[in-house]
Amino acid sequence: GYHEGYTEHLPFWVAWTETLAIGSMGVWWAAGFTQIVIRILDDDADGLPSETRDLKPNMLIQFIRSQWLNDILNTAHAVSCVGLFAGVIPLCLAMVLMKGGLTACE
Repeated sequence: GYHEGYTEHLPFWVAWTETLAIGSMGVWWAAGFTQIVIRILDDDADGLPSETRDLKPNMLIQFIRSQWLNDILNTAHAVSCVGLFAGVIPLCLAMVLMKGGLTACE
């Protein structure tokens, strides 16, 4: 087919940057959705306690309110954004350096 052997025309770093971009995107999605779930489960985090049970939360609520979990998720989110941009820039450079014209796929 048309795309068979296309990797022969790509610079050597393209496979690595594609892997970096895909991995970073996976981490970005996972960290983002985990933060969304935490915010949904902990909708009373910023408010005052309205019931007695709010003063002594269960283990799940203590876990999702823990500072270290939020720090890990925030760091994973930030590092994955850096990885996404670090992967996209060399891919754009590869498109410029490729021989031939650009197509709609690029």
